[in-house]
Amino acid sequence: MQEVENAERIADEQFQIVKKKEEKLEKLHAKSLQMRKNRRKRFQGNRLFCLLLHKANARKAASAEDFAQVWNLLNQEKPMLNKHIEELPLNISDIERKTIILLHLGLTKTETAELTAHSLSAITNICNRMYEKAHGRKCTNSAEAYEWIMQL
Repeated sequence: MQEVENAERIADEQFQIVKKKEEKLEKLHAKSLQMRKNRRKRFQGNRLFCLLLHKANARKAASAEDFAQVWNLLNQEKPMLNKHIEELPLNISDIERKTIILLHLGLTKTETAELTAHSLSAITNICNRMYEKAHGRKCTNSAEAYEWIMQL
């Protein structure tokens, strides 16, 4: 009888731990969604932003010129972003920089994948890899990596 009670108690404790983690993830997701909506509102009327959304929806990759223009646009709106990227204790590849730029514009990972001609899982792996390089530890949660990128 004691063993059954102990097993039930342990199962209940594990359930509570899982429940707390799920609640934390939901909060992170809601916060990220709100941040993305706010960014999208800021750039909504911009011709370049509309062009990028159109290309993403049409599943076309953005050109190097598109990225140069987006970088200039972001530098006007968020001048400290480039400084934060340059100060990171890691080398940022071209695709990592493009990923940061597009996510900071408020685009989703799926839209970012379309514009960079990569898969969604590749973009998720890129985010996780940047987090791991910056923090020196394995990323256990892709939402955490995304949140870190958005705080740059």
